[in-house]
Amino acid sequence: MPTQEERLSTLEQTVPVLKKGIQDLNYNATILLGVISEQGKDIREVKVSLAVLNERLGAFEQNVNNRFEKQEHRFETLEHRFETLEHRFEMLEQSVNSRFDAQDKKFEAHDKKFEQVLLLLNMIVSKLGQEK
Repeated sequence: MPTQEERLSTLEQTVPVLKKGIQDLNYNATILLGVISEQGKDIREVKVSLAVLNERLGAFEQNVNNRFEKQEHRFETLEHRFETLEHRFEMLEQSVNSRFDAQDKKFEAHDKKFEQVLLLLNMIVSKLGQEK
């Protein structure tokens, strides 16, 4: 077991080392507090920037949604107009077809009359040819 003087000497040698260690710890703690304080400011700035960005993104998203809704409305209007045109075209086609059908019937009737006239002419020509 060491004597009291040896113990005191060891203690006297240990105290400056511990003192130096405590000073280093205080110094490092002070630096860490400064760093943490700056990081806290940075985090607050990031939060503010994030909130602003979130607002702008929300406004942008709303703008995009509004534009898509307008485009969808325009497409629906165009589809309706095309359907109307298609219906009108079908009506026109039916009307034209019915007129052509009516003309075809008239032409058929005229063809029959022309055939009758041709037959009569042939008969007249043949009778005239026989009388000569």
